[in-house]
Amino acid sequence: MRLISFALLTALAATVAYAGPTQEDVAAARLAYIDGDYDAALKVIQEGAEAGNAMALNILGAASLDGRGVPQDTNKAIEFFERAEKAGEVRGYFNLGTLFIEGSPPVEPDRARATRELQSTADQGYAPAMTALGRLQETAEPPNHEAAADWYEKGHKRVMWWAQRTLHMLTFRASGATKIGSKRACSTPRQQRVDICVHSMT
Repeated sequence: MRLISFALLTALAATVAYAGPTQEDVAAARLAYIDGDYDAALKVIQEGAEAGNAMALNILGAASLDGRGVPQDTNKAIEFFERAEKAGEVRGYFNLGTLFIEGSPPVEPDRARATRELQSTADQGYAPAMTALGRLQETAEPPNHEAAADWYEKGHKRVMWWAQRTLHMLTFRASGATKIGSKRACSTPRQQRVDICVHSMT
């Protein structure tokens, strides 16, 4: 019985040792990465990615695509984004979609793949994907302006819904007892890849 108990304790200790950073740790590292503190952030993010954390995998994909803190490698970025989407990260789908719209050497543009990835993202209610799908329809050969307008409208309504929801929460908690973090507007593709933002239509 003692041998069995010792074996169980050893197994549990190994599990704890290799559990990786918590979601809170990864979230804090994400903010550090966004602020440009790549060295400190990527240590946690890489450990999280090794443990299968969806957010960490997505950020590591963005880092690999942009070459920020790690060598630029489009193929590695795709691998990380694919693992992130399998782990349930909606921005993994979005990042693959936007990557395949324009391509990134040595990967060529693939509008069919981009559409599939963005459609999967839009199905989960992610407004930037709806806007990107609208742009794809607008720039198609020949352009489909009706479909583009439909996607733009869906994206706009989704952003408005989020803004109204956030406003309601702020009003409800106006006493200041609970502080709500502000949502930043994403002004660059890099921010869209890793940040949680309220996206404008411009």
